[in-house]
Amino acid sequence: PKALLPEGGRLAPADDSWLVQKAVVKLRLAQADAPRAFGVDGARVAQHEEDRARASLLRGVLRSLTRVQRENSLKTYKEAEAEVASCVGALASRLARLDPEGVFFPGGTASRTDAAVSAFAGDEPRRAGELVELACVEYARAATLARRRAEAFEKTIGAAGRTSPRDGTATNAARAAAKASLQFALHCEATLSSLSSSSSALGNEASLSLGLGASSSSFPPPSARGGGSDATAENAFHPEGLEPTLTRHALLALAGGAGARARHLIPRVLALLRGDGDRERASAAAAAEFARLAPRVPSWLFLEWIPQLYSLLDAPGLGGDAAAATVSTLARSYPSAAYAEHRVARGEFSKLGAARSARHLDATLASPAGEAFARAVTLLDFPAQRLAWWRAHVKLLVAGAVEKASAAGGAANDDETRAAAEA
Repeated sequence: PKALLPEGGRLAPADDSWLVQKAVVKLRLAQADAPRAFGVDGARVAQHEEDRARASLLRGVLRSLTRVQRENSLKTYKEAEAEVASCVGALASRLARLDPEGVFFPGGTASRTDAAVSAFAGDEPRRAGELVELACVEYARAATLARRRAEAFEKTIGAAGRTSPRDGTATNAARAAAKASLQFALHCEATLSSLSSSSSALGNEASLSLGLGASSSSFPPPSARGGGSDATAENAFHPEGLEPTLTRHALLALAGGAGARARHLIPRVLALLRGDGDRERASAAAAAEFARLAPRVPSWLFLEWIPQLYSLLDAPGLGGDAAAATVSTLARSYPSAAYAEHRVARGEFSKLGAARSARHLDATLASPAGEAFARAVTLLDFPAQRLAWWRAHVKLLVAGAVEKASAAGGAANDDETRAAAEA
């Protein structure tokens, strides 16, 4: 009724309404991860009942957001449109873990047929496979929409001239793009971890039945492939599968300043560069993405992972070459940080690693002063080490003399006893 409308009798703008709905999404996600509530008897509510209540809340919000997407009510608000996609991805991902069999779906049980559930709910996702695919596609859509918005602002600034100041809107758009890429990368990392654990425990067929996908056959999801229903999401995926997609968006998040959570993905990305066997093709694609995007990332972000980068210099294939370029950048920018690891690692390199080191690093990190300093540090505790060695040696000599004297005394006593017996 009109009495409930704000002053002037007009509805709030769609983007303002979205701010309220986004707060509701965050609240529901926090409730889904909260500890179980207490019942009237003071005991924890049964896990099954708690999960049912949480699934009901998540499905209600998910249904509301998917309706917003179908109606395109936020199409003119690009930032909000990307945030809606990201929230749908988060809700679907959490619901897939909470209710993998669709047991808590309204009116649904684990034994109901798909046809019966479809008749009840139309095309709403129900089981883990559908929810995981929805989450993956929506995270990808959010990353694409946010990236397009940031690139549009960059083009506007570029057209205005290099002297044009970078306003807050463009900065916020870049941060939003980095955040969207981070969320997609984290989802890819979780999917890859689930795929690895389920494949080892249940076999590949079981992992596919859970909707986790595989890097070669089920990723990207069918709806996001060429000719699928979601061309926007398709742009965020790498055609070679999960590993290069994770590498791409982790590095885009790092380049955009996504923060500590993005930095924690660096060792995971470096591990993907070391591929062999079935992963060789995916590893090569991930290495190509790393070589393309790593120069955009501030080099100091890799300082913590210099040992891992040096270990990759011995890895065959494109992964080692990509790591060599990054280590070379670190050696030029932070020679003191790279020198110690270089001095330790170069003695352990194989021929391949030694060749890469000679080509990219040896000349850059050559330092007579550094060698002299390392020698001085080595000799710093040399007197103490020599003293400890001599003390241990003297103790051994003393122990040996005592044992020898004891043995000689024992032999003399035996001779005296024998002589007395003969007498």
